[in-house]
Amino acid sequence: MIGTLINLATVAVGGGLGTLLGGRLPERLRTTVLHGIGLITLTLGLHMTLDTHNILVVLGSVLVGGMLGEWWRIDVGLER
Repeated sequence: MIGTLINLATVAVGGGLGTLLGGRLPERLRTTVLHGIGLITLTLGLHMTLDTHNILVVLGSVLVGGMLGEWWRIDVGLER
């Protein structure tokens, strides 16, 4: 439970700082940071995928997540 609360707090603080300071950072720096976070996420996902014993669970999760994201049009909200 403490891990969930720490995660909640760090996401809230990071999101708040990004909202307050993000517009003041140069576009090039924001793009670089976003790409860096994407690469770390990709690496972590690949590592966790290779550690799993049932790749079908990973495949199903990606497919269901992709379909729900399209259905809920999450990309439109992120682009806004």
